[in-house]
Amino acid sequence: MVSRIAEGSSSAHELQGTTHQGLRVIVPPRAAFLERFVKLLATFSKIITEMVMEELIKHHVQEFTT
Repeated sequence: MVSRIAEGSSSAHELQGTTHQGLRVIVPPRAAFLERFVKLLATFSKIITEMVMEELIKHHVQEFTT
């Protein structure tokens, strides 16, 4: 288990914690993780949308050129 403590935090977006073995770890709060996750999903969504649009345009152009 990781215990979260705010003292000694290196930034407002990070909390320092200590594992049961005494190792120091940086634990990002859930909100920061979700923000990065949503940005990643948006990026993938944008890439997939662009790929689909390219394929639709290619198919549409082929219809009119043949």
